Amino acid sequence: MEPPEQSADELKAQGNEKFAAGEFDAAVELYTAGIGVDGTNHVLFGNRCACHLALDRFEPALADAEQATALNAKWVKGHFRKGVALMGLERYREAHGAFSAAAKLERRRNPELQSKMSESARKAKAADRRMPITGIDDWQQRFAALSEMRLRLGLMAHFWNLASQPERHVIFRRFLDLIPGGAAAAPEFAVERMVPLPMKNYGDLEFPPVWTEHFSGIGAEEKLATMEKMYTSCSDSEQALVLQDLRHFMQPSRNCAAAAAAST
Repeated sequence: MEPPEQSADELKAQGNEKFAAGEFDAAVELYTAGIGVDGTNHVLFGNRCACHLALDRFEPALADAEQATALNAKWVKGHFRKGVALMGLERYREAHGAFSAAAKLERRRNPELQSKMSESARKAKAADRRMPITGIDDWQQRFAALSEMRLRLGLMAHFWNLASQPERHVIFRRFLDLIPGGAAAAPEFAVERMVPLPMKNYGDLEFPPVWTEHFSGIGAEEKLATMEKMYTSCSDSEQALVLQDLRHFMQPSRNCAAAAAAST
C-alpha cells in the first residue's frame, strides 16, 4: 500500500523550513513538488521565486513572480519580488513598474519598498541615457518616462533638426493632420521651407549621444513614426506648443528663417 501523497501545504511548510535554514536548492525542490500537487497556489510560486533570488537566478525568479502575480494580482510580495528579479536583470524601468504596482496595493508604509522604488527610478533614468535603443517601442517608453517638459520639447526640436529637409517635410505634412484644415494646405509648403528650429531656449540641455545616434541612424519612415509617437506621448499643453511651432511654418508672410526664429 502506497503512502498518502503529501499536500501542497505540507510541502510548502517543509520548503519554508529549508529556506529558513539557507538550503535554497532543497527548498526549490519542495516548492516545485508542491506546485505539482497544486499549480494554482500563488504562494508556492512566490516562495520558489524567493529561493531563485537568493541564488541570483533572476530569469527563473522572474518567471515565478509573473506566475504568482497572474494567479493573484493583489499579492504585494509577488509584485515586489518581480521588481527585485527585474532589477537583477537590469530591466530597471520595468522593475520600477513592478514596485509601483506593489506600492499601490500596500496598505502601510513600507520603507524597503519605497527605497526600491527610488533606486529603480534612479537606475532606469541612468540606463535610459546610456543603453542602446532597441527599437521604436523602447524609445517610446524612454521618452514617456521623461518628466521635464523642456527636455521633451527640446528633444522633439533636436530630432527635427537632425532630420533632412525631405524627412522634415514628411513629418510636417503628417503633423498638419493634427491642425483643423491644415492637411488641405500641405501641398503649398515646399521642402525648402523645412528649416532647422533654433535651440536657444534649450541651450542648457544635454541630449545623450545614444539618443542622437539612434535617431540619426534610423530610416525616414521610422523617423516619422518616432516623431508621431513622441507627440502622442505629450501632454495637452505640450502638444499645443508643438502645434504652435507648426503654425509658424504656415505663416505665408514670413520667410523661412523668420518663421523658424519665432517658433521657439
